[in-house]
Amino acid sequence: MYLFRIRTENPFSIQDFVNDAMSGAAPEKFDDESEMEYVFDNEKLVSKIMRSLKEGKITENEFDKLFCGEANTKQFQHNRNGLKRIIDNGIIPKEIPLKKSLLVSCLSKNNIVDDKDMWKRYTYNNPNKGFMLIYDLTDIDNACKIQNATFGIIDYDSKKNLDMTDYWYDWLIAYCKHSQFMLNVATNPSIHKNEQWMFINNSNINSIISQNGKTYYSKADLAFTKEKKWKWQKEYRVVVENPNYDDKKGDYITTLGMYGTTIKVKPVAIYIRNGVTAVGKQQLTNYAMLNGIKVYTETDADIYTIKTTYK
Repeated sequence: MYLFRIRTENPFSIQDFVNDAMSGAAPEKFDDESEMEYVFDNEKLVSKIMRSLKEGKITENEFDKLFCGEANTKQFQHNRNGLKRIIDNGIIPKEIPLKKSLLVSCLSKNNIVDDKDMWKRYTYNNPNKGFMLIYDLTDIDNACKIQNATFGIIDYDSKKNLDMTDYWYDWLIAYCKHSQFMLNVATNPSIHKNEQWMFINNSNINSIISQNGKTYYSKADLAFTKEKKWKWQKEYRVVVENPNYDDKKGDYITTLGMYGTTIKVKPVAIYIRNGVTAVGKQQLTNYAMLNGIKVYTETDADIYTIKTTYK
């Protein structure tokens, strides 16, 4: 089985090719705004917290410092609307912050040699200036195992099930016991957010999102799910930790930290469009021929061969 990847011609993409490097980008650069998001049920969280207060799992004093702050303890009167308002105002991040901490390479199971939409999408509306790399799936799988990368197909059906409400409930109840910390959180939610980001990002890509011995999801559960509207892409991904991301700062180390290499792997073939410059075409062709990579150009015969050979 083969996987396909379209690249636009530029010095970086050509350099990646001659270095056998599969480039990746941080998900924040992706078009899909729902990348790496999860389901969060505000009403369910409020109900669980109010029930915990009623059952004595947290004291009124702990509750006050967590959600109200010492100065306005009586303002909300343990009120559902007040609690809901506090949560709405940002005490719970709406996404787990993986969009900068990971590098992702995207490939398609579809033979996209003549897929006009995909060519436009991945060449910035300049399809004639692009080239397509063809990989053997087994080669990618083996490279990922050796190079500690996570590889797999996108699940387009499970995204709706990534409900982190219980996770945030358990987290809030646990930290509710640290009164001084939570008092600061009540007046400065960013403290809460940064602390949580560090907790998640300090673990590696295969680690579970867990606390107190309870497992919720792995990072891969978020990295390998997308909305059903993208199902036509039949996407596979290679995912690694981003070495250019500083989890303490919550930002990239360098100005181009959102880009990098996920794995080193050689394609089995390359298809070069007519619009690629003479210099670019020569660089791509020379390296391919020296390294046993088959070269195809934009002719009817070569396009037919690609369609019928690589499935």
